[in-house]
Amino acid sequence: MRQDLEMIEQKLKTLVNLLAELRIENKLLKEKTAQQDESIKQLNTKIYEASQKIENLLGQIPDEELL
Repeated sequence: MRQDLEMIEQKLKTLVNLLAELRIENKLLKEKTAQQDESIKQLNTKIYEASQKIENLLGQIPDEELL
């Protein structure tokens, strides 16, 4: 019986340690995801601005030059 309790105790310790590691990993992944989301927003803004500039430049070209 004592051996069973020690085995359960060891498994619980292992489980608690694993849970702590997973919480740390989860926190780091959330931070990384937030950083990547911000980078994506910035890149999308740059893409939008670049496309607007291209549209403006294309709008300045006379129709004859397009042919």
